[in-house]
Amino acid sequence: MEVTTLESSFNKYPHVFSPINVGTMTLKNRIQFSPMICCLETPSGEVTSEYIEWIAQQARTGASLITIGGTSIDHDTGDDFEGEIDVTTDKNVIGLKRMADEAHYRGAKLSIELVHAGRGANPTLLRQPDAIAPSVFPTTWGSRHIREMTQRDMDVVIEHYKDVVKRLKAVGFDMVMIHAAHGNLLAQFLSPKTNTRHDWYGGSFENRMRFPLDVLRAVREAAGDMPVEMRISGEEIVPGGMKIDETIEFIKH
Repeated sequence: MEVTTLESSFNKYPHVFSPINVGTMTLKNRIQFSPMICCLETPSGEVTSEYIEWIAQQARTGASLITIGGTSIDHDTGDDFEGEIDVTTDKNVIGLKRMADEAHYRGAKLSIELVHAGRGANPTLLRQPDAIAPSVFPTTWGSRHIREMTQRDMDVVIEHYKDVVKRLKAVGFDMVMIHAAHGNLLAQFLSPKTNTRHDWYGGSFENRMRFPLDVLRAVREAAGDMPVEMRISGEEIVPGGMKIDETIEFIKH
């Protein structure tokens, strides 16, 4: 009885270690290993034995959900750093399946953070002459050569998201995380600071939401009944940036 009283006195979250259903997926507790980059893949993005062991180490902590860190869906224009797993080709499906199998063997589920860097793409990794973004708004760290995205560019990015999600689902991943936070491509469209377009993808909040919502719809279609999570900044905290009220409204949509 004393132990129970002691536990209840400092544990403000009594359900942390209880199972929870997320769509069709059941997690053994409420603990998620947040996205982390480990750079244990090969230079070409293939999964290594060391990376499998890293998944095993995370699962051994008892966390119910492991999330692989930022992973590009487009190597032509979307990479923000070296050392990302390549999920854009079937040549890596065996390694990807080994990752999912390792997490499952240890009692955990596996998710992965999918991203397009947009204007923040690493200029040394670009396979095209220019980075792409909703508007030409250079960064202090990325490419100085940026062009405004066309409808064709947007359609291509959406197809990349769909292709990657279908591949990950096929090899046994349990969830995908769409990275829409801190200045990546979807956040760039949402932000009035970095989206100064004059077509139906810019200007009003309704227009700025359009492309991110198109991406999310496409991901949901590709994922089927697989859960989808999204990472988003609450507020940009920069002059002219997105505020919390718009963030909340976007989440409702």
